[in-house]
Amino acid sequence: FGTNGTVCLAPPGNGPSAAGANDVVELADGSLLSVGGTIRAGGAAVDMYVARLSSAGVLDTSFGSDGSGFAFVGFDAGNALNDEAFAVAIDQQGRIVIGGHANVDVPMQDFDMAVARPTPNGLLDTTFGNSGRVLLSEQLPGSHLQSVQGLQILADGRILASGRANLEG
Repeated sequence: FGTNGTVCLAPPGNGPSAAGANDVVELADGSLLSVGGTIRAGGAAVDMYVARLSSAGVLDTSFGSDGSGFAFVGFDAGNALNDEAFAVAIDQQGRIVIGGHANVDVPMQDFDMAVARPTPNGLLDTTFGNSGRVLLSEQLPGSHLQSVQGLQILADGRILASGRANLEG
């Protein structure tokens, strides 16, 4: 698997890039999906990412829109550019569901729960939410840090998202 049992993920590009993995799920064929946050070369800040690796730990270049093995999801709400995925699940149709947070107000450092649904090949599913994304705004008034930390797909296809919220005293 990988090189000596490890894999280092970094999105392609010229210049600095970095990726932090927060969750992983194994698919029926033994391949893996990793989700987290990434700074892409030429990017302004952090986007959610999904990367697909083969069972041997090699990026699957058929996944995503640019042949890199990465699919990127930016919410970029309110011109805030800091989005990160913390959880991943697969529904019965093989669609990927990722959850995390999106920065919706930079001065306030206000993060809302965010869920996105890419298709099995890594493109956003435009039949879900707003072009593949759902922002759960202000579900907990008084909280400036809300984040999806876990996902389950129920038998009827509904998405159960668990998470955290830091409430102000």
